[in-house]
Amino acid sequence: MTEPQSRPPRVFDMAFLTGVEGVTEVLLIRHAQQAHRPESTVAEFTDPPLSEHGRRQAAALGAALSTLRLDAVFTSPLRRALETAEAVARHHRLEPQIIDDLREVGIYRDLPPDKSPLEVLGRDLLRAVDQRMLNERSWDVFPYSESSFEFRKRCINAIELAIARNVGERIAVVCHG
Repeated sequence: MTEPQSRPPRVFDMAFLTGVEGVTEVLLIRHAQQAHRPESTVAEFTDPPLSEHGRRQAAALGAALSTLRLDAVFTSPLRRALETAEAVARHHRLEPQIIDDLREVGIYRDLPPDKSPLEVLGRDLLRAVDQRMLNERSWDVFPYSESSFEFRKRCINAIELAIARNVGERIAVVCHG
C-alpha cells in the first residue's frame, strides 16, 4: 500500500494556517489567581503576588503543558504573571523572557502609589466605577488610568515582538486578562 501524496494547501488551509510553513503557534495564558486586598495601595494593587490557590493553579498549568513542546515563554514583568510563567517554563528548562509592554492595563496609574484608590477616590465613586465596568466592559471607565487604545496598542506590539523572535515555533505568552 502506498502513502497518500500530500496535496497542496487549499484556501481554508491557508486562511486558518493549517500545515503552512513558518507559522508561529502562540499560547495566550492569563496569570493564575492573584492575592487581593481591597485596602491595598495603588502600588500593591498593581503588582500583587499569586495567592496560595494561584500557586497551585500555576503548578497544575505547568504540569499540563509539560508534554507540549515549547520553544520560548514570554511574560509580563508583574509578579503574578512572572510566577505563572516560571511554573510553565520550569518543565521546559526555559527562562521566561520579560516583555515590559505585556504588563496589565495601567489602572489608577496616575494616582499616588502610596495611597489606596479608596483614600483618593472614595467608596461611592469606586462603586460607580465598578458598576460601569460591569455594564461597559471597558478599561476607560477607570479614572486616572491608561486608555483602552493605549493598552491594546502596547500589548499587540509586545505579542508581535514575541512572534518575531520565534517565527515558526510554539511560544507561551503569560500576561493578564
